[in-house]
Amino acid sequence: MLGPDAKKKTNHLALLALVLTCTLLFLSHLTRPWQLYEEVPFLAQDEELQDAPAAPTNKVAVILETRPLGNLVPLILHFSSILGPEWPIHIFTSPLNAMAFQLCPSFNRLLNSGGVHLQALPPGVPEDYPFHEPYSRSVFLTQSWLWERLEPAEHVFFFTSNSMICAKAEKTLDDFLEYDFIGAPMGRKLGAEVGEGESAEFRGGKEVCCWFALGEEPFGYELVQVADEKMDDVLRWCPEYVISMFNMTL
Repeated sequence: MLGPDAKKKTNHLALLALVLTCTLLFLSHLTRPWQLYEEVPFLAQDEELQDAPAAPTNKVAVILETRPLGNLVPLILHFSSILGPEWPIHIFTSPLNAMAFQLCPSFNRLLNSGGVHLQALPPGVPEDYPFHEPYSRSVFLTQSWLWERLEPAEHVFFFTSNSMICAKAEKTLDDFLEYDFIGAPMGRKLGAEVGEGESAEFRGGKEVCCWFALGEEPFGYELVQVADEKMDDVLRWCPEYVISMFNMTL
């Protein structure tokens, strides 16, 4: 038999254990990864494309990236500032990336204003889908799902983690809308191959391509284009290019 003092002490210990248990359960509930995933403002496949306030537009910018790269947030913020609100950016990514993006107040401001939109990948596509691999990316782009998701946009601008548009460029993306398809050539020989960073089969000739992604003062660059001996010239014209150079996995 326990005395009154022992019973009182036992009751206090039991109460303390109950409080600690409830606290731990509450904290674990708040930090469950799957609950955080559910809070990410991704859109289900049957929902409308747009769930944040934004002006109607027939132009969209798109980045497809599932890797947790350190340069994604500054890269996206830069592209948004140069492209402007007429080109809202749709980010097709993983829940893990979406959570990381939303730790940044400047990204959240852009998200809430409709300047960027987080998009889930379609059912059956793994969260780590290798968009950085040219073949996998091409396979994804040949499916109708993405294009239906971007409706009613008539103009789509793709960029990647290793591409950059230059703030000092005299032309804007809208200056190229008369062409069906334009982008950055991957090879040193003009038109030899089209890079995946800023996409080009087009009718404008060499002059248009030089304005867009070649020459001394282009609209933008893709990392694979720039030779080492040209880097100083590139950085003088487009110092923000360094953001695309640090597309390393966190």
